[in-house]
Amino acid sequence: MRTSFFSAYALIGLALVLGSAGCQSTGGGSLLSLRNEKYDPERVEEVDRIRPVKSGMLNKIALAGGFLPDDKSPYMAAAAPPKAQAAFKEAVTIFEDGDLATAEKRFKHIASRYRDTTIEEDALFMLGETQFRRKRYPKAQDSFDELYERYPTTRYIDRVSDRMYAIAQYWLGSPKLIEPSDIQPVNFEKPATTPRPKVAAAGTHPSGPGYLPNLFDRTRPVIDTSGRALQALRSIWLNDPTGPKADEAIMLSADYHFRNANYVESDRFYQMLRDEYPKSPYLEDAFVLGSHVKLLSYQGPQYDGTSLEEAQKLKQTAVRLFPEAQAKPRLLDEIRKSEAQQASRQWEQVRFYQRKNNATAVAVSTHALLTDFPNSQYAPAARRIYTSLPASAKKNLKPLPGTPKRTSPPQLREVPDAEPYTPPAPPPARPGRASL
Repeated sequence: MRTSFFSAYALIGLALVLGSAGCQSTGGGSLLSLRNEKYDPERVEEVDRIRPVKSGMLNKIALAGGFLPDDKSPYMAAAAPPKAQAAFKEAVTIFEDGDLATAEKRFKHIASRYRDTTIEEDALFMLGETQFRRKRYPKAQDSFDELYERYPTTRYIDRVSDRMYAIAQYWLGSPKLIEPSDIQPVNFEKPATTPRPKVAAAGTHPSGPGYLPNLFDRTRPVIDTSGRALQALRSIWLNDPTGPKADEAIMLSADYHFRNANYVESDRFYQMLRDEYPKSPYLEDAFVLGSHVKLLSYQGPQYDGTSLEEAQKLKQTAVRLFPEAQAKPRLLDEIRKSEAQQASRQWEQVRFYQRKNNATAVAVSTHALLTDFPNSQYAPAARRIYTSLPASAKKNLKPLPGTPKRTSPPQLREVPDAEPYTPPAPPPARPGRASL
């Protein structure tokens, strides 16, 4: 009984080994390597031989053990039949001859008719490329997005990213990226009134008023041209994060929101570039512009000061990382102004607790102001207020910086007179022992 039990296990193990070996080393190469090579119709039969047959007990055992991928794996797509190969070659010839309208119909039919086959990836790319050449940019974007979705590791990814970036640039009016020299000094009294960079477009902006639908221009979407442009940029850095256009797509998205006064969203994209692309040539601009939009989202001393503090830290980091930056003098000046704004916020807190008649809170607020900003314009008034507070309100606070230390010895507490000390009597000697 025990011998037959171990024999069954040995047979199953042998079946698994033979099944996995047969699927991985047939025909001179793996299917994964073939799918990454240039498309070649002559190798269809070879792909057919590599693709495992989904039948028989051996294959079922190997599939249950995880040795074979399922039918939905993009690397196990069915080989395209010779009819599909001939149709694709004919469509490519029509494309090269310049009949783009007919070629678009052919590629669209092939991609739909032979879905989940090895020819679908090529047909989808050629469909988007044909639509791009015809300047049907919305349709081209949809085709490229479908290619991204169906084949995340497509071998056309670099060319698709270039096309998507060109489409987004056209829809946004071909704006140049914002540089630190394009921004204006921040108005710290009302940061939101600081002038924003204007669009310096290399060409004519193709989109009209955003509230009117586009019914005639096929190069643009029907509505929301800018939104579709941002969607194209998003597809680039999501599907090709290590490509040459990823960081530039993020910068273009951040600049768009910057110009449209969406400072929170712009700051999110600048931070994304700082965190994910530390070797990007746009890193310095991401620090300088990111600290600028954080300041623009600050609303004044009566509101939350998180953005003010974060902007100051970013500027200090930018000065340390890029000591030769052209924007360094302005960064240093804005750092000083940010400190003055923080002192103003602390002074507003002092006045608030004064109106509440809360002596302890006033003591804590003035102590914090004099500790953190001893040279601010509010320091003399804060020191006078702190000195006038009762000692009970300041009993748990440390001495202020610059407070002279007490040199005279402290007065000893008077102790009331006690009775004269009388030493106790010696104990009596024990009997039977001579006293010394």
